Amino acid sequence: MSLFINTIGRYKVNPNANKALWFERLSLFLSNSDKNFDLYDIFINECYVKGKNILQSALKKLHHRFDQIVSAHNGKKLQFTNIGKIAIGLGNEHPTENGFVLDRNTGIPYLPATVIKGVCRALARLTGKESHIAELLGNAYDDQFAFQGDIIFLPAYPEKVPALEIDVITNHHQDYYGASPEKRCYSLCNDKDKWPSPMDIESPIPVFHLAISEGQIFTFRFFSISQNKENEERIFALLVEALQELGIGA
Repeated sequence: MSLFINTIGRYKVNPNANKALWFERLSLFLSNSDKNFDLYDIFINECYVKGKNILQSALKKLHHRFDQIVSAHNGKKLQFTNIGKIAIGLGNEHPTENGFVLDRNTGIPYLPATVIKGVCRALARLTGKESHIAELLGNAYDDQFAFQGDIIFLPAYPEKVPALEIDVITNHHQDYYGASPEKRCYSLCNDKDKWPSPMDIESPIPVFHLAISEGQIFTFRFFSISQNKENEERIFALLVEALQELGIGA
């Protein structure tokens, strides 16, 4: 057991460590504190920032590889800058119960292809602008008639290693929202154990989590399996509007 503990000790001060593994598996060894804020602070400053040069080198290779894929299929590439913080993957399993999306091989924050595809599908359904969305994105909701769409999205990575910061969500009514729906009722009662409607009688509980800072440039790539340029143009317009109107993450 002592050898195992010593190994963790050496690993956690090594800026060459895999950032994704460090965050997802070794977070609880980073600090004696049980406060999530402290854990995230140590992760950002002791692991992520100190290993930024290694991350940038890996990121350059990723972009080169993805550019080759897109070029081979005559696909499209476009860049967007986030005008607000991005919190993505908060529901992922994590010792702090607030996850985050990091590339498992490099530890670089990124936007999964499934998320990009999902926001395009969401906009098409909300606006009714894409009457043949399944033709482009496939149909995965009907097992009997499931099929692949013509468009393949690649994950969107930042042009440079993005800055991370600690953000917070404060739940002012944890007792109310934590109760089962049938127990929520309107009542002019100051006893929160009787589950009244949300009132300012509960203690706000801050929930800390990681977020990508605003002002980061992300590169989005996709291509048509059939190399249908019309399909690519349709998705191009859909993606642009989806990112501007709906955004990605929290």
